[in-house]
Amino acid sequence: MSQLIAWIVVLLILVFIYKIGSFFWRTLGILLLLFLIWVYREEIMTQLNQWTQNFRWGDLSTIANQVWQWIKDGFQSLQNWVTNL
Repeated sequence: MSQLIAWIVVLLILVFIYKIGSFFWRTLGILLLLFLIWVYREEIMTQLNQWTQNFRWGDLSTIANQVWQWIKDGFQSLQNWVTNL
């Protein structure tokens, strides 16, 4: 729950930075965001580390191979279509 609240706060800060037209407030918002990232850097790194450890890389290579095969098949069918013209 606390992670959800943190994501919402960061998102609101980013929206605030984007919507405000004044250079001063944009600079202040960016500095606030950088300050929060600096303060919570340990928690951020711990969470990123946890996400990468729980990620199943084996499925990713299978999906990448399927996408690559799909691209090659599409190129082959395009090449066959051009040859039949």
